[in-house]
Amino acid sequence: RRLQGRGCLRDLTTPSYSSMSAAFVARRLAVPSTASWLMPIAGVATSGPVRHLGSIPASTRPSRRTSCISSPVINAAASMQMRTYSASGDPAFNDVRKLLNDAFDSNTAVFADFAKTKEMDMATFQKLIDIVIPSMGKEESKALFISMDTSVDHRIQEAEIFSDITMAILRNRMSQTVGHPLEGSYNCLPRPPFRSDPKQLKAIEILKVVFDEVVIAHAKPIPTVVQPPKPREEPAAGGGMFASMFGGARKTKKPAAQKPKASELPPPKPNAPKGAYLYGGCGCGKTVLLDLFFRSLPEGFTARRLHWHEFIRDAFRSMQGQPPGENIFAAMADMLAKQFRVLLLDELLITHISEAILVKNLFRHMWARGMTIITTSNYRPEELYAKGFN
Repeated sequence: RRLQGRGCLRDLTTPSYSSMSAAFVARRLAVPSTASWLMPIAGVATSGPVRHLGSIPASTRPSRRTSCISSPVINAAASMQMRTYSASGDPAFNDVRKLLNDAFDSNTAVFADFAKTKEMDMATFQKLIDIVIPSMGKEESKALFISMDTSVDHRIQEAEIFSDITMAILRNRMSQTVGHPLEGSYNCLPRPPFRSDPKQLKAIEILKVVFDEVVIAHAKPIPTVVQPPKPREEPAAGGGMFASMFGGARKTKKPAAQKPKASELPPPKPNAPKGAYLYGGCGCGKTVLLDLFFRSLPEGFTARRLHWHEFIRDAFRSMQGQPPGENIFAAMADMLAKQFRVLLLDELLITHISEAILVKNLFRHMWARGMTIITTSNYRPEELYAKGFN
């Protein structure tokens, strides 16, 4: 796990807390981090009830995940109480730092809290972005704030705001004109280590359509499940009037009556915007695209972002608690529909028949209840559970 504290990224497996304040370390240890600085970006595809695209090449993988350098000199400087960052860091970004300092100086009432604590919450950060980059929307600034908040305490520090990475992001965003939150969030990725890739941009175009459709659908009530009619059971074949007249002449023993087979209900009809299936090799950018989508959603939008192993674990546990005689997958989908309208799954992988059955049936019932699913995978759709049983 990595965190960005006092201007440099550190690996907690070999902790060196000399560069961080005691309050920051205590807060970091009290709130386990589940978010890291934006990870590399991957590939896209869609099949069946989701959209399709090709995989993104691993050549876009950044050579380094961080651009911060740790040294005793930097550690000593980072441990000091910084008053201003206008003269620190890469001189190439001094113009951006001056813009931020001018915003603080000309809006002392708005940033009075920040002047005392050297920390700010999301609302204050969005006010800062509104002043510095007015064209940057709320969703974009929210996505950037979440990426910077590596301690997951809903606050960012002065060192993080004035870091070279943040300065590079803001300068890059100032030179961009975008018309969609996903485009803006993608352009906010730090370059380096990231760089634009044609297939990633094509994936963004597909996700923009999904984004717009789910935002519109979210404003509507949960749709009613449309269940196709149950297939008619054909009556057993008989011989008619003559068979009843001459039935007594039969010498063979009449076979025992068989119980009618229960006819399987057809799957419910999908009633949700199409999702997307993103696939590609490790490090090509799938996870970042998924995270950008999640972080760019408007405030109040109900969405859930999970790793595949978390989802499948909780799904099997939920199956055990369902009462007998019910359609388990329909009951689970009813419960999930009350919690969120978009599910984002990272690293979909099916290795067992039970997982295949669950995905097939649960996803069908989720789609019928207006839920959209976006997932990433290292495998093409046709390679999931390849050569598996049934």
